[in-house]
Amino acid sequence: MKLSSHRWIFLRAKPLWNSQFPIHGTFRWHSHARWYSSSTRAIIENGKENEDFKTFDVTCGAAGTIEVDLYNSDLLSKPTTPLFIYLPPTGCHLRESHPSIPSFLLSPSAAIARINYRWNHLSSSPRHVSTDADEPSSSPSTPNLLTSDPGYANHPFPTPLHDTLHAFSFLTDSLLPSYSPDSAKPKTNGTSTRKSVWATPPPTPSKTLQRPIIIYGSYLGGTLAASLGLTESQISKTLSYQISGVISKNGIFDWTEFGSTPPPEGEAPSQAEDFESWDMKKLHRIKKHLFSDPAGTFDNFVSPALFFRTAGTNVPPKWPSNEEDPTENEYSELMFDDDMFLSSPVLNNTSIQSALTKPTPPPRGRARKTTVDLSPAARKSHLKFPPPRSGLKIPRSLFLVAPPAPAPKGLKSKASKVRAKKEKITPLTQAKELGGLMRRSISQLEFKDRKMWDEDLDDEAEGMKRVGVWECGDGIKEEEVGEWIEECLDS
Repeated sequence: MKLSSHRWIFLRAKPLWNSQFPIHGTFRWHSHARWYSSSTRAIIENGKENEDFKTFDVTCGAAGTIEVDLYNSDLLSKPTTPLFIYLPPTGCHLRESHPSIPSFLLSPSAAIARINYRWNHLSSSPRHVSTDADEPSSSPSTPNLLTSDPGYANHPFPTPLHDTLHAFSFLTDSLLPSYSPDSAKPKTNGTSTRKSVWATPPPTPSKTLQRPIIIYGSYLGGTLAASLGLTESQISKTLSYQISGVISKNGIFDWTEFGSTPPPEGEAPSQAEDFESWDMKKLHRIKKHLFSDPAGTFDNFVSPALFFRTAGTNVPPKWPSNEEDPTENEYSELMFDDDMFLSSPVLNNTSIQSALTKPTPPPRGRARKTTVDLSPAARKSHLKFPPPRSGLKIPRSLFLVAPPAPAPKGLKSKASKVRAKKEKITPLTQAKELGGLMRRSISQLEFKDRKMWDEDLDDEAEGMKRVGVWECGDGIKEEEVGEWIEECLDS
């Protein structure tokens, strides 16, 4: 199931705010980050807390509001100051468990916007439920449910997508222009407006200053970061911003395997949560909390690899399970013979009554009623992305792959080590596949015409430069990532 383009047009076509540069929703300014420490960490720079911290309540249509935290906002008065968009690893209900913002994003010359989207993840430990009605909740940051429908209890997809898009629109269409209104409209050289053949040529607009934006996300946020970067990186030079780079750490870029296959059998997954890594068992365990049905895993915006290729499998009508469906064996224990009454040596009222009260077996020669998928077998095939004349381009991207956190001593088993080696879906395989698809698009679509006349073009090298996949070993190479960001900002 591919997501049609209508949804994207609907989300981006209408402006969400009516006035020229309004700040939509409630704005709160915190003179000190510690004032809001119950739900937000202060940014630490050189051992000091960042005092310039603001929070905006962004309305997401009829689906409630989310919070967007802004740091170093005073720097945005300069239209070329970079903005780093940070997408946490999980939804905002686990905000207090989120890791610190990576050090390579903490720059004294850049602002940071954290989008606190809703996409509830299983907690590592059950929440304490108060029995006293007068006692305040111990989790004030837990978002309210959108509806009483159980399917929305965890704000499943596409809620996080809508939250992210509304927040991005708020930042680019409303907030950023309010800090530098003069840069929102292109300046012109000259003031002549006379319509005459003897008049001087009309003034030509000067080049628009574009604010560079870097998008970073990890785990579930890494999925959203990749989708946001792929669908918002535009070629236009008239916009007041440009997406200069996308960084995704341990993201999931193809969920279809988890929506179309049952969970693996064997060793139970660890209950210890690590929001920086994942394996197949973990994603199978949480998939029903993140998605309301299997079709959600086939959405391009949560499986961005599907922008470049088809899924290669059909969408199942329900979640696959290892347990047998009891309806399939409805008649397995009912062994009847059409000539039962003739072959029985003795028939009395008891035997006749017993036979009549048993369920009627399916007539001989009639097929048992089953659900059969008659659609043709799906195959993976490449798609053209970005679409022609869409105005999109493949952004400069960096996929970081960090190893899973080591298991506590005594918990490692030989079976778990063997299973880890056999897993076909890992953060590394996902990053390599999406990176390869993006490089292929650059080579075969973006450089298609240029390769015909530019003999010096090395499209493979250009693709490797534009899209990188880094294995981080024992830790993220903070300095190297920082240098990569500087290259993006300078290009």
